[in-house]
Amino acid sequence: MINKVKSLFSDIVLQKKIKYFCTKLSRNRNLCGFNSINLDFLQENDKAKIIKDADRLCDGEYQIFNYPSYYIDNWNRDPVTGKKIKKKISCLLIKTSAMYNKVDIKNYWDQSHLYALITLAEAYYFSKKEKYIKKIFNILLTWQEENEVGKTINWKCPMNNAIRLANISAAMGIVQSTYFFRKYKTIVVEIIYKHILYIISNYEDKGEKPNNHLLSDLIGVIWGCVFLKKNFLLYEVDSILDNALKKLCNEIERQVNKDGGDYENSSYYHCFVTEMISETISMLYDNNIEFPNKLDDISKKMLGICEYLGVFDSFLPLFGDQDGSRLFLLQGFFDFNRCDFTSLNRFKREYSTYLSAGIFRYDYKQYRVFVKCGGIGTDGKGTHDHNDQLSICLYIHNMPVIIDGGTYAYTFDTKARNIYRSEKKHSTINILNYPQNDIESNIFAIKGNRKGRVLQNKTSFKGELVLSNILTVSRSIFFEEDSIIIKDKIKGNTEEGIITFLLPISIEKIITIGKNIVKIELDDKMLFYIQASSEIIVSKENYSP
Repeated sequence: MINKVKSLFSDIVLQKKIKYFCTKLSRNRNLCGFNSINLDFLQENDKAKIIKDADRLCDGEYQIFNYPSYYIDNWNRDPVTGKKIKKKISCLLIKTSAMYNKVDIKNYWDQSHLYALITLAEAYYFSKKEKYIKKIFNILLTWQEENEVGKTINWKCPMNNAIRLANISAAMGIVQSTYFFRKYKTIVVEIIYKHILYIISNYEDKGEKPNNHLLSDLIGVIWGCVFLKKNFLLYEVDSILDNALKKLCNEIERQVNKDGGDYENSSYYHCFVTEMISETISMLYDNNIEFPNKLDDISKKMLGICEYLGVFDSFLPLFGDQDGSRLFLLQGFFDFNRCDFTSLNRFKREYSTYLSAGIFRYDYKQYRVFVKCGGIGTDGKGTHDHNDQLSICLYIHNMPVIIDGGTYAYTFDTKARNIYRSEKKHSTINILNYPQNDIESNIFAIKGNRKGRVLQNKTSFKGELVLSNILTVSRSIFFEEDSIIIKDKIKGNTEEGIITFLLPISIEKIITIGKNIVKIELDDKMLFYIQASSEIIVSKENYSP
């Protein structure tokens, strides 16, 4: 009952602030001064895809996470399961934990990120066809009608409100000189200011170790504030913007390791955070907004890590969670590869780095190998970690050959989530009765904090993981002629150990030659062999690409 009263009171206060703000809009002139995203980096094939995707959006199609496309009939309905979440006095009273094993809460949020607005705005920018702008405002106004501020599932998570806010602000910046923007500008500004007020009232800075959620909150507020500051004479946003920039700088400094790797130790989340920071710094530069120099310095290091991971060569070895979060989908809306961060290449600057959050890279002839060995992310909490110490990803002639099993699920199937976080779904050493760490107790935390330790890291690799005072596993990787040699050792008493390698290859292309050797056909012209010192068992497994 107390929570309901608190929620009701906060809603009343918020509505009064919004009403007061909106009365001032008529006294402010439109300056049209917001410099949004510079689209010059897009290639002709990107433009063709964007326009094609925008046409599909105009026909009513939509998509989340590369699920099959669908037609939206309700912004509060999960497009995968069809489950609709009813409105509440306050979304703070919605218990997402009660939805575990029923739906994946991220489906609602991804749908309401409104990534489509950018694709439609880009299509207008390239073609000047009004149908794209009409669809932008159709989506925006429909979403607003169905999502009263603070009352639906789509307001539950400030991070997702912030991503939506950044997409609205960026899209409006692209179309701000049009008749339709002038027609709806009061509504647009009201929507943006509602988002800003709601996010700053609910910053995700509580708890012991805030993570990318708080960074996202701040990024969204910054985009919204700069849009308002440059488009309208609204001095109220200045203090909010200054505060958000200071908090962002402090958080980035805390959440990024000295080498430039994101402290959550997920290769995907590193790229996501780098995207948020890089896009925002570019926007601040273009709008002549001052910000601390160290933010730019850290961004340079983070981009260096992206280069180290092969992101600009279209690689991204997955270690840890990959949940599909992006700030913008700039190269099309449908069937967009969310692991493709090559657009960050336009921000790249000179910077050398030699390790990334416990991920080590080796290039040898046609091979590129990545190895995971280091600490547990989020300062030991393991929010987005897996039991993947000493696991590897292998590319041969740029083709992924040995991979990470992926993430697959967050909340709709907690049992499956833990399977995909386990050693079984990673190319590592699996001691059956001795998991690397306890992942069963919490789907967003790890217990145990057993860290990988690097023993050698130059032209070859050696690392170990101490599982107990009587049990240690180690892995060495080196190269000979046209071969990769992997030596795994188990020290101590154990019932059974399995070395797993996950291959994204049809089982029909794996040919058993003997008990300890298999031939694998990568394509018509390329094959390789795996030879082991003990029996090789080939089995069919699912992975989450």
